[in-house]
Amino acid sequence: MKYVIEAFSILFTLMAGLYGSVSVISVSGQIAAAKEYMEVVLNIKRKVKPECVSALKESFLKCKESTLLEPGCIDYGMYQSLTDSTEFFIAETWKNDGELQKHGETAHLKQHLNEIKDMGDPSCKGSFRKIYVCPSVND
Repeated sequence: MKYVIEAFSILFTLMAGLYGSVSVISVSGQIAAAKEYMEVVLNIKRKVKPECVSALKESFLKCKESTLLEPGCIDYGMYQSLTDSTEFFIAETWKNDGELQKHGETAHLKQHLNEIKDMGDPSCKGSFRKIYVCPSVND
């Protein structure tokens, strides 16, 4: 079985080299796509001061309009907690890390971050999680 996996790994690597669209690495006899080709998912949880809820939503919606036009953006949404109106969950999906980095340099994101910089509830730390998803793994 080990030889079958190694043979498959070599064959897949050769095919990837021929087509130039896939980069693979072999880790302990298993094949994995290189990170630069993986989708990136961000999960962000934040809590804002009660008086900032409306302003946060308004700023996010303005930013979202432009963000969804970016070629690397797959999904960009913000969700409000049913049990705590000051708690928000932001979910972003990008084609790859490079596209996410481009987003970080856009004027609309910089404006949004500037508008919301003092809205956070100081009693809550929030969270940020970055996840890499192998291409086609969920197809």
